[in-house]
Amino acid sequence: LAFAITLKCHLRSLPVGFDEDSTPMRLLGADSAHRLARSAHPPLHALCALRATLTSVAMKRRAAGGDAVAFELSALQMTNALHFALTGCERILRTPCPPGYVAVLRFVIMTFLLLLPLVLISEIGLGTVVIVSVTGFICFAAEQVAVQIEMPFGLDGNDLPIGSLCVSLEADILMLL
Repeated sequence: LAFAITLKCHLRSLPVGFDEDSTPMRLLGADSAHRLARSAHPPLHALCALRATLTSVAMKRRAAGGDAVAFELSALQMTNALHFALTGCERILRTPCPPGYVAVLRFVIMTFLLLLPLVLISEIGLGTVVIVSVTGFICFAAEQVAVQIEMPFGLDGNDLPIGSLCVSLEADILMLL
């Protein structure tokens, strides 16, 4: 849960903070939650703490004479998957849009839409107005979609619902406890 919440805050460039009565604060304890919030990279800190806890549980199972190999392998695979998700989100977040890309794209669309009627007028006549209008709407709508998905982790209505995913995860964890 701490990993999901800190990842959400990290992707949205928000400070990590837990209320005194929040579930992460109750599950982690105040000291661990404050250490997590102050770390340089909270999601990675939470992932390392999770991996250390799972390794400790596996060692206790082994010491008690139990079979910990399957548990340890499963835990390692799970934390590796979370680490892979973290690095994938980091790549999306940190990949810059090339400078001037939006300006060049808009210039190309405008040039195309200004020259399109000159080509179509002799063939279609007055239907050129309808064709150019529909084509312009489609081109600008596609460009607007590209602008919206440039930053998928924000707080806009079209962004990924990371907050509701964290709330759902918290409810699932509380149900298990």
